[in-house]
Amino acid sequence: MNRHNEEGIVLRPVDFRERDRILTFLTREQGKVSGIVYGARSLKSQNRAATEPLVLAQFDYVERSQTAMVKVEHCEALDLFLAIRKDYSRFLYASYFAELLLLTEIPSTEAPLYFKWLAGILETLQNEPVDLFCKAIWEWNFLCLLGVQPRLDCCQISGQPLPPNVLPSEQVFYQLDAHLGGIRSPGYTEPNSDAAWISGGTVIGLKRLAAGDLQWQPTKLNLRELHKAMFIYLRFHLGRAPKSHGLISAALFFCIGSIYNRYHTKEISYYGGLNSKLPKLSILFLIFTLGSIGFPGTSGFVGEFLTLLAAYSKNTIVAFISAFG
Repeated sequence: MNRHNEEGIVLRPVDFRERDRILTFLTREQGKVSGIVYGARSLKSQNRAATEPLVLAQFDYVERSQTAMVKVEHCEALDLFLAIRKDYSRFLYASYFAELLLLTEIPSTEAPLYFKWLAGILETLQNEPVDLFCKAIWEWNFLCLLGVQPRLDCCQISGQPLPPNVLPSEQVFYQLDAHLGGIRSPGYTEPNSDAAWISGGTVIGLKRLAAGDLQWQPTKLNLRELHKAMFIYLRFHLGRAPKSHGLISAALFFCIGSIYNRYHTKEISYYGGLNSKLPKLSILFLIFTLGSIGFPGTSGFVGEFLTLLAAYSKNTIVAFISAFG
């Protein structure tokens, strides 16, 4: 059995049985690692704090020959990023980028780059609030890590050069086409679910981002166009839209944090009759909880349904039992 001792960032914890927890964490050397931490949910466990989402921890784990899942023998929290946990907006950003990594195949040779990228994001979120422009910068850097950043030198259909760094006298619109991997110039655009409409100013801003120029000051229109364009581009290359897990997890943490900030206790007995005291928050809590368990009609249902559908095609009994779990 190979033993490893290295830093890692928890991307996703999943409760397992009564006392255990399964973690997916990102390490600097091995990339993404999935492992089980026995007794992590126990109140007396020394590993409990290090198994929370978005925690930088020191992991001591061993590989097992029978399974790809490692056994985490000890993990110690190095940074809990408390400022991120206290701010819903920051936690939502952090959860979103963690999910991008969950959807990505990370070879061990490129693991240090991905680890540095996520650690830098968490460090920035810990120290200062961010906006959509910071999000766009980090998304662009992520596309560069994947090696799928759009080509911005010319139109991918006609080969015509893209506009210079001067806004045109009249407003014209381009398309950022994820399928082509670049820009469609006016006259070569078409209705396409894999393409986002962007103005000439946003095209120029993208070229400045690609050149490493972070002094660009985007307008609200530029930010809206960038937000949608990056969403479509990432959805195309990752295979699905990375938003359900990050949204639901962050929303549940927001609800729990709101309740704790009001009562300052973790004793369940104090929360009796919460619905009468906080009716709106209770309704939100219920909705997000149903989404977390994949209730039909919520965003979490799609992934759960496809998983059960795949299990049904292999073993109907397993699929039937899983549907009630």
